[in-house]
Amino acid sequence: MTHLKVGDRVCMEPGIPDPNSKASRLGMYNIDPAVAFWATPPIHGVLTPEVVHWANYTFKLPDNVSFAQGAMVMPFAVGI
Repeated sequence: MTHLKVGDRVCMEPGIPDPNSKASRLGMYNIDPAVAFWATPPIHGVLTPEVVHWANYTFKLPDNVSFAQGAMVMPFAVGI
């Protein structure tokens, strides 16, 4: 993927599915029963300034979106 570069402000999807699952192949990775989440055992959390994450599940924040707003994307999505 080339849509991201080091230093970009991003928001990430914390659930990483099995790319070979039926749900992922159908484009519905969010319902993959084997999805693994950051900060859910056995995966450690990401309370760190940097993390390596799949580009397919990482989204660049527009310049007009603050870090605080970006941090609310996932809780907002869960609420919806």
